[in-house]
Amino acid sequence: MSAATDHTHSWSVRATLETNTDVVLLRIAGRLGSAGAAELRSALDAATSAGGRVHLDLSEVDYISSAGLAVLDAASQCLREAGGVLEVVRASEAVSMALRLAGTLGRATPQP
Repeated sequence: MSAATDHTHSWSVRATLETNTDVVLLRIAGRLGSAGAAELRSALDAATSAGGRVHLDLSEVDYISSAGLAVLDAASQCLREAGGVLEVVRASEAVSMALRLAGTLGRATPQP
């Protein structure tokens, strides 16, 4: 299954969802401000609906707001409660720093 969302404004978000038997890969590109957080939530809802393991690629996201971080945290918690896991497998430097500062990275990925 593959789905894509594309917008033309500078704060656009594109989401691509790929599924296989073991993992759902959700690739996000763009800027995750307040409006983008709603689009991220929709994409994560689609990715997490089956439960299991969801890999999140944020390597093409150049900005994430507190609203985007809150969406990631909520999705991670919901998936954990359903017995699944949300893993940020790739992230841009800006997003990695935001995740580290917010403490979201530790909650979005399995603890060693």
